[in-house]
Amino acid sequence: MNAINLKRDWMFIISAILLFVYAFSYPVLKLWMFCLFGGVFVIFNIIKQKRVVIDNQVMLLVMAMILIAAHDAQYQLEGEVYKFLAPIVAYMLGSFWLGKDDLADKKIVTGVMMLSCGMYLQAAIDMLFAYRELANGELASGWTGIFNIFMARTAYMSNYLMFLGVCFYFLIKNREQKDEYNLRKLIIVSVMVALSIINSLLVRGRMVILDFILTFILLTIIYIVENRNDYIKAITKKRILIGAGVVCVAVLLLIICKIILSSNEDLFFNRDGGILHNIRFQVALQGLQLLIANPNGGFITTIDPDITTTHNMWLEYGREFGLGVFIILVFHNLLILKDIVICCSKKIGSVKYLIIGAFISLNVFFWLEPIQSISDSSQIWIFSLFLAGMLHQKVKKDYDS
Repeated sequence: MNAINLKRDWMFIISAILLFVYAFSYPVLKLWMFCLFGGVFVIFNIIKQKRVVIDNQVMLLVMAMILIAAHDAQYQLEGEVYKFLAPIVAYMLGSFWLGKDDLADKKIVTGVMMLSCGMYLQAAIDMLFAYRELANGELASGWTGIFNIFMARTAYMSNYLMFLGVCFYFLIKNREQKDEYNLRKLIIVSVMVALSIINSLLVRGRMVILDFILTFILLTIIYIVENRNDYIKAITKKRILIGAGVVCVAVLLLIICKIILSSNEDLFFNRDGGILHNIRFQVALQGLQLLIANPNGGFITTIDPDITTTHNMWLEYGREFGLGVFIILVFHNLLILKDIVICCSKKIGSVKYLIIGAFISLNVFFWLEPIQSISDSSQIWIFSLFLAGMLHQKVKKDYDS
């Protein structure tokens, strides 16, 4: 049982195709569509495996969604049932995605690749629309993409994010097993990441590039810590000097860029307070203070007259639904962080870089950027929960074995 079989794994294959379709077109699809194919897959596997996924993460999601549903009940909004179900279904879909056989790693690669490729294809086509508007001098804070929806630049560029984890995964695979097939895949994925970075530069998507940098640094740290014994043995005076030289050159280039660009606050590095002192962090801090002072939510930030949000998805949940929902979601993230730590502390293999990289890249974005409509944020949050479900099941499966 070393390959996915069409006859045996037909439900998995169909769901993988539908996951790709949903990832490509989620801005215009309703949550009931995700709940339909995800729910059928979950129910099918509950019957097949004779088990139900009820762990601490599911319970926290249920608690958060109950509070959200209670808040929205007075408004009688359309689709509330599916907004309640979608995050829970997404997590359970990720958990059942791996199954109990020895195909877990292959299924992780399939799931993450379907999700990443669907979102990437959407982003690539959206960029064609952006170039058209850029050529006409119409591109300002956002553009209208393939699905005729006007959104901020960063909201569109977020569809590139998961591919950084994919690139790192193939880099590790090629390092572990050098052959032409792995190298070819690494080159293709690296080119796709490079194109996404170039696109981000052209439309001044600084937060996307910052996300790439942070994700790459965190994955590199994980890899070095896991292989620390090999690196300690490989440390030489020559390598220390080379490393110090690289750091000095990087710092020098940063200083030069800062000096050159300091005279124009509208350019890439200095806009909105620059990178380290960006207004996003200021409004997020004020948002946290206001949420504590107003536990029922409903406040607006006042740091900047043009910004009334908190520039943080979790704080936006608190701003709309109250402090209780925010605390529950923070605890839920801590449980996922616990799974990441466990996953990194065990010799689980290179596949962990794929799933952890994808999860980190999405969640760095969640902490730095607002979602266009928090009421509909389940559409992108469910992708992160799908990854969380796979990660927890992978850790549990390896622990049990």
